[in-house]
Amino acid sequence: MRKLHLVLRYQPRRVQCRGCGVRVEDFPWAEPWARVTRALANAAASLTRELSWRGTARHFSLNWKTVAGIVQRAVAYGLRQRKRPPVHRIGIDEVSRRKGQVYLTVVYDLERRVLLWVGEDRTEEAVKKFFAQELGKRRCRTLQVVCMDMWAAYVNVVREHARQILFARFHIVKHLQEACR
Repeated sequence: MRKLHLVLRYQPRRVQCRGCGVRVEDFPWAEPWARVTRALANAAASLTRELSWRGTARHFSLNWKTVAGIVQRAVAYGLRQRKRPPVHRIGIDEVSRRKGQVYLTVVYDLERRVLLWVGEDRTEEAVKKFFAQELGKRRCRTLQVVCMDMWAAYVNVVREHARQILFARFHIVKHLQEACR
């Protein structure tokens, strides 16, 4: 197959507005400041699920950095377009990231069985970031129950945002056994 070099020249219309200054027409086939068309970006982003960024770059005769930029824009677009319904029941836990004491905080929507957020470490600050950045004040008001273990750093923050805390049975039994000794 012979490759042909194609150059599209398109001059967007510019309008001088008294209130907001110069406004430029969007390209109907590309995201703002993108160096590739939407069709190519969609094809490259979907192909990166099967190939590495270098493999995708080779397939489309692009630089791997261009593919990385396409993937970043695709992720940003997906995050902007995602639907964020009210959250009523969440689970908060920590997971070990690797051997040793290196943890991540994970938050799940228990009704929809969806991972909502992952934060570095298992501290109060980590959980505060979730409530402030991911949920926000308006969505926090819809929160009814938080299921979690008895980790004090989480409990302190969750009390401010949830109507009800449901502690994991394992931790309750563990504390009862320790109290009976």
